[in-house]
Amino acid sequence: ASGMSRSRLSKVTLISGCGWILDVLVLLGLVAMGTPFFTANLAGALCGVSFVFLFAQRRVFTATHGGKVRWQLFLPYLLWQIFAILLASVMVDWVALWLVPSAESLAAWSGTGIPAAMIAAGLAKVVVTPVTLYANFLFFGWLAERRILWN
Repeated sequence: ASGMSRSRLSKVTLISGCGWILDVLVLLGLVAMGTPFFTANLAGALCGVSFVFLFAQRRVFTATHGGKVRWQLFLPYLLWQIFAILLASVMVDWVALWLVPSAESLAAWSGTGIPAAMIAAGLAKVVVTPVTLYANFLFFGWLAERRILWN
């Protein structure tokens, strides 16, 4: 069972990684347009978690359900994600605001023209992601199989 758990965590990590890329692209695009960190993270995360719900349920948590998406799980998943995304957005906002001065220095030093707000948002997302990834893995295991999968 331990090998299967690691395999599941690896699959969830890969699927979540794709959702995370979608999330970050939306986040950075919105920040580049002047959207506040909190709101930009909220929008990006909603896109990412919707992607992850569909793919993780079909590819990871369906051993006893024939590979079918169980839409009745979407509402509890969505409610969890609303809570988790709000909390993560507060964390991203706080970390990004804290990083802005350093990001301004980095932006000036690099000469790439990347706005400091985008650098701060990207770094904040990287800092917050491991916590949200593992929390989502635990919740999704409980939701889909009514048990906590620690690894």
